[in-house]
Amino acid sequence: MKKAKLLLFLVMILVVASMVLFACGDKDAHDCTDANSDHKCDVCEKVLSDCKDEDNDGFCDIYNEYIGCLSFTKNQDNTYSVYRCDGSRRDVIIPSTYKGLPVTSIGNDAFYKCTSLTSIEIPSSVTSIGEYAFAGCRSLTSIEIPSSVTSIGDGAFADCTSLASIVISSSVTSIGEYTFYGCKSLTSIEIPSSVTSIGDDAFYYCTSLTSIEIPSSVTSIDDRAFDGCKSLTIYCEAESKPSGWYSFWNYDNRPVVWGYDASNLKIIDGVHYYIKDGSAMVTGRNANVTNVTILSTIENNGYTYSVTNIGYGAFDGCTSLTSVVIPSSVTSIGDRVFSSCTSLTSIEIPSSVTSIGYGAFRNCTSLTSVVIPNSVTSIGSHVFSGCTSLTSIEIPSSVTSIGYGAFGECTSLTSIVIPSSVTSISDYAFDDCDSITIYCEAESKPSGWGTNWNYSYRPVVWGYDASNLKIIDGVQYYVKDDSATVVSCDVTVTNVTILSTIENNGVTYSVTSIGEGAFSECTSLASIVIPSSVTSIGEYAFRGCTSLKIYCEAESKPSGWDADWNSSDRPVVWGYSENA
Repeated sequence: MKKAKLLLFLVMILVVASMVLFACGDKDAHDCTDANSDHKCDVCEKVLSDCKDEDNDGFCDIYNEYIGCLSFTKNQDNTYSVYRCDGSRRDVIIPSTYKGLPVTSIGNDAFYKCTSLTSIEIPSSVTSIGEYAFAGCRSLTSIEIPSSVTSIGDGAFADCTSLASIVISSSVTSIGEYTFYGCKSLTSIEIPSSVTSIGDDAFYYCTSLTSIEIPSSVTSIDDRAFDGCKSLTIYCEAESKPSGWYSFWNYDNRPVVWGYDASNLKIIDGVHYYIKDGSAMVTGRNANVTNVTILSTIENNGYTYSVTNIGYGAFDGCTSLTSVVIPSSVTSIGDRVFSSCTSLTSIEIPSSVTSIGYGAFRNCTSLTSVVIPNSVTSIGSHVFSGCTSLTSIEIPSSVTSIGYGAFGECTSLTSIVIPSSVTSISDYAFDDCDSITIYCEAESKPSGWGTNWNYSYRPVVWGYDASNLKIIDGVQYYVKDDSATVVSCDVTVTNVTILSTIENNGVTYSVTSIGEGAFSECTSLASIVIPSSVTSIGEYAFRGCTSLKIYCEAESKPSGWDADWNSSDRPVVWGYSENA
């Protein structure tokens, strides 16, 4: 019985095997087909060919079917979208068709953080690029968007830090928010006249972008569109800000030229000149200019134009600028023109200049000296604020006003002379100038000077005459009314012995007083000897002298010394004698 069952089982195996052999047989028993394009026979599943891509175009050399690094997703309208890239390829060609159907879009995040991608070719079949499609492709250097593309999603090229140039086709109608966010190598982009809107932070921190032209077709720009674009000048075809542009569209207050006409712009040696109303003005510069000589005239379309103005923010934030020559044709230096040019060490302003705008040299931290001509009548607000290396400046007698915070935080400035012509000084003009002594030709504070003009209570000498100032061993003595006053001290001195007498112009004067704040903030000062000839000391004379010990020849505090002469309560030795 068992043998019969075993025999029956073997017969059944033979029957099945013969059926398989009959169905498939060898390669001559039937014609192999591959209707589903899987490179295998539909009947016998024999592999028909191993696809290769020796020319590296992403297509099978035998079947001409796409086999590259991309994956696709099928859309409801029988088209395909690029869905993902495997991230390993440097150069990618997107096919115009896949499995016989058109590729019409690049999906959201399709190439997100494909950091190896250096170039990509987009076919004319593509009509849309999705959100963040190429975001984080930090090796991508350039891209050309075909004219078939009508839509570019938000953040499509965000953080493409190597992207230097891009061509946007005239079919695109909007540039979404964050589209070029953080593209810090982007130097050139042309916005076509088809574009009507630019989104939030669209060009945020494109630090190498020095100019951009906005066509009159753009009726809407959202907030902070150019935030962080520290080298940018914006050229707008519109005559003034359109109502649809948000209040903070230009949040960083980059220079803007309204009524722009491309034929009137000339770039010479990295400096941008724009012709308008019969003269030329400097409107901007290339990103990394170092030594600039501004031309006095330029030629354009057969005409010669005088360069009369350096416009708002023209060199603002140009940290590479070390020197600039301004011609005598220039009459006006606009607001923030050289602001934050941190490598600029000196500048000479020609006598043709009559106006220096707000913050013109603000935060020029390497600027050590400035020559202001006697043609200038006012020094505006914050003009030299934050110029921490400025040691010398001369205010000419033509100046009548000094603006709010004009010299604030000029921490290296030790003295300044205010001519009697200055009838107005705004508040905080010398705020945080910890080393300065102010010499005023006026006999007393003019009525037009603000209440807080000297907010930091720096030493002031009234009725100043240069011939009466003597500096001995770092200590400044000023002669007036037949006696001498100590008015200031070099902040680097460590030990001071005040003289009881000084000679000036052949006459000997007794040193009788120490002025208000004379040694204020002299943090290096360790000791001072005050002779008995000193009968008067002003308030806060030693404020902030944190290391100081005071030696007084007087046996006790004289009645003429202010109650706050030693406001920092530094230790005092009375009845001091050098010979004791």
